[in-house]
Amino acid sequence: MAVACCILFTTNGFILSGLTVFDSRMLIELGLSNTALRLRDTITIATLGITMPIIGYMIDRLPVRPILVGGLLTMVFAFAAYTRVDALWQIYALHILLGICQATSGVLACVFLVSGSTGQHRGMALGVLIAGSSAGNAVVPGLNSILLDHWPWRTAILSGAVAGCVLIPLVLTIVREPPRAASPLAAAHSGAGSSFVPMLRSPDFTTLAITASGTVFCVMVLATNLSLYAVSPGVSRASLGPLLLLALFGAAVAAQVLAGAATYRLPAWLIHMVAVIVMGAGATVLAVAPANFALPAVALFGLGWGANSTMLQVRPTMLFNGPSLGLILSLLALTETMGGALGPVVAGYIRDRTGSFAPVFALVAGLMVVLALLTFLAAPRKRTTDALSTALDR
Repeated sequence: MAVACCILFTTNGFILSGLTVFDSRMLIELGLSNTALRLRDTITIATLGITMPIIGYMIDRLPVRPILVGGLLTMVFAFAAYTRVDALWQIYALHILLGICQATSGVLACVFLVSGSTGQHRGMALGVLIAGSSAGNAVVPGLNSILLDHWPWRTAILSGAVAGCVLIPLVLTIVREPPRAASPLAAAHSGAGSSFVPMLRSPDFTTLAITASGTVFCVMVLATNLSLYAVSPGVSRASLGPLLLLALFGAAVAAQVLAGAATYRLPAWLIHMVAVIVMGAGATVLAVAPANFALPAVALFGLGWGANSTMLQVRPTMLFNGPSLGLILSLLALTETMGGALGPVVAGYIRDRTGSFAPVFALVAGLMVVLALLTFLAAPRKRTTDALSTALDR
């Protein structure tokens, strides 16, 4: 599990939030608009979403280690090539590769690796695992800022390639394949495979898909724009950018571990509902309060996001555990990435048209209020259907 945490720390930290530290330099040197640059993040997430079902299908049938190594090699190449970019199309092409890296060496493979080998401690283990991704998003921007103070951005960006190189030997020497359920083909012959389509039609899947798509949209809006918000008119504090990202993902780390531990005593649906409501509260404060309240508002949003992101991994393994778990996780991840892919480019467009981040934050707050209402209204019928003990008996 330690290696899986390190993988998520690296892939999420360097690809999602770590690159945003270089945005102000890239906008000036390459003469780009914010909308054009934000489209690279949309391309990353869209590529992740498109390839995720394929990777899920592969994970159900192939060893996980080669998939992880292939993704890390892709990351090393992409970050090394980033030092040579001088045109927008080159950036977009590299972010296609980074999206493939996220699909092969991201949450899906790591969740499959950990959930298959932790048994009754699955909730806590997945909470710690997902905390690794938020820790990367919290820490890496600060590290890259330090590098940027001493080196040109093209040199500092090599940190992503170095991190990928360090992880590859760890995967090869430490990671072991998890025990697997019956193969999907065998399950289909025994009749168990026929339950796959009803799972996708179930209210649980629909609610999870909508919540995942909306919440990831909101967190991607913040994660990819907080650094630019910090240097915008009315704020103009470059040092605030890394602090906001640290507040967002640092709070998420604590909440992810706590949410995983809470599954021992509380129904997962209840934890999930409270998490989305807390996200909505943080987004509302960020939208309506002065800039001086940005740091606590983002931290509050991060607390909700941390617990939400853990439940988005824990609840599917409880509700849909079986031989097609990899494919089901990938389909849920596809809905996440559809929302996440829209986040950066929609926020960039609104910012370019209005010249302010206020309407961007207002959009996030409004969407989070709707999602909070959805989870609240869906809660009464959940009861304990996704309790951990029930899932483990299946």
